[in-house]
Amino acid sequence: MDINWIVENVFKIDKKIRYVGIVDREFRLIQSRMRVGIKSITSDQTDRDFISIVPPVIVNGLEKLQPTCGKLSGLTIRYEGVVLSLYPIAQYVVVISFEPDTETPFLDKVGDSVRKIMSQVT
Repeated sequence: MDINWIVENVFKIDKKIRYVGIVDREFRLIQSRMRVGIKSITSDQTDRDFISIVPPVIVNGLEKLQPTCGKLSGLTIRYEGVVLSLYPIAQYVVVISFEPDTETPFLDKVGDSVRKIMSQVT
């Protein structure tokens, strides 16, 4: 497997992709790379620690619903400063970070509405 080829082609998908990380299901970090010219908002060590542990744990937990919900295709997490997407593919989890202005229109609209409703009761 040519990991550099994979990462370079993922970066070619969209210019809003900031970071690509690949970890296997045994928590081994295969690749952790920021796009050239982009400064990470976290340290390299934080990136590596997060990528090697959190995505496999999250994906393994979510896959427990597959018998009733169907195959897990991905997960998106939005922070104020970055959008993360996790994609389970075979024995790997591919983690991609995007610029924070990356649109997830329906989910953003629903989230804004839920926050507004919750602000009225909390």
